[in-house]
Amino acid sequence: MRAKDAEQKKRLEANLQQAQAYYEELKNIKPPLPTRTLTKSVTLKEGGREIQILLLGRAHTEYRDRVGTNIEMVYKKVVQKS
Repeated sequence: MRAKDAEQKKRLEANLQQAQAYYEELKNIKPPLPTRTLTKSVTLKEGGREIQILLLGRAHTEYRDRVGTNIEMVYKKVVQKS
């Protein structure tokens, strides 16, 4: 995209710098691998809390492969910090 005026050029350059900084941050992210897998819904009872993990079937999103990691991250935040 070519800027039509100086103000637009300034905004485009700022957007580009922000995108480049974000890309650099993404290169350093190392999400943890899941330590538990499931084939059905389960209930975890730990630390006086009950956590229900519902397996709702396959999803049609770009995030479906991260479900295990998300469960692990929620588990660490909710259970291990209480």
